Amino acid sequence: MGRWALAQSPVGVTLQSDCIKAPHHHAVIIPVVSSTGTEAKMSLNSIDKERIRILWSKISKDSDAIGAEALGRLFAAHPQTKTYFTHFKDFTYNSPQVKEHGKLVMKGIKQAYENIDDMVTGLLDLSEKHAFTLRVDPSNFKLLSSCFHVVLSKRYPNDYTDEAHLSFDKFLANVALALSEKYR
Repeated sequence: MGRWALAQSPVGVTLQSDCIKAPHHHAVIIPVVSSTGTEAKMSLNSIDKERIRILWSKISKDSDAIGAEALGRLFAAHPQTKTYFTHFKDFTYNSPQVKEHGKLVMKGIKQAYENIDDMVTGLLDLSEKHAFTLRVDPSNFKLLSSCFHVVLSKRYPNDYTDEAHLSFDKFLANVALALSEKYR
C-alpha cells in the first residue's frame, strides 16, 4: 500500500487503518514523495471502487455539463491555467469552447474509470500528449481535481458523502499520477 499524508481540517480528521473519517468534506489525500522521488500510488480498494462505480453511474448521465462546469471553475479560481487556452474567447462554463473541452476532459475521466486497475497504461496516450505536445504543468491536474469536488458536492449533495468524496479523491489522485507519468 502506498504512503500518503493527510491535510487536516479545522473540524478534525482522524485516520483509522486505511480509511479516513472526514467530516464535511474537508479531508484531502496528498500523495507523498518517496525517497526515490516518485509519488506513491493511491490504493483503491474494493469499497472505493464500488463507491466510484455508484457515483460514476450518476456522473455519466450528465458528464458533459460536469466537465464544462469543473473547467469553468478551474479558469475562474486559477486564472493562470488559461495560458494553455489562448485560443479561447470566453472562459465561462457555458461558452462553446469550454463545453467542448469539458467533454474531452470527461472522456479522459471515463477512460480512467474504464481502466481503474491500470490507469498508467490506460491513460498513456493522454499522458504523452499533455507532457510532450501540450506541455501542461502537471500541478494543474490536481487543481482541476479540486474543482471536480466542488461541482460534484454541489450537484449531488446527498450522494457525495464524506466516504464518496474520499474514494473519488483517491481516484482523481490516481488520474493525476497517471497523467503525470510521462513527465518523469
